Amino acid sequence: MSSQWLCSPGGTYGLNMMPVLLAARELGMTIDMHFLERVKAFETTALGIINKTDKACTPEKRRQCEAEFGTVHLDWICKNCEEMRNK
Repeated sequence: MSSQWLCSPGGTYGLNMMPVLLAARELGMTIDMHFLERVKAFETTALGIINKTDKACTPEKRRQCEAEFGTVHLDWICKNCEEMRNK
């Protein structure tokens, strides 16, 4: 979904949800409130990094990401978080 960010002259402001929902459905994921809350949490975190408003990762932030995304995806989230922070 890296190409699904909504942008304007003012910067990146959101994630195009239709492709996210279609891809999730194709992958057999359950689209419920929990799924939508996790996508929104990811979007908010990523936008903070993209727009340089998010501070560097802290142990507390890492625990928050682990609680929201689970340990299975934590390494992927952290890797992408650091890559986006360096752009």
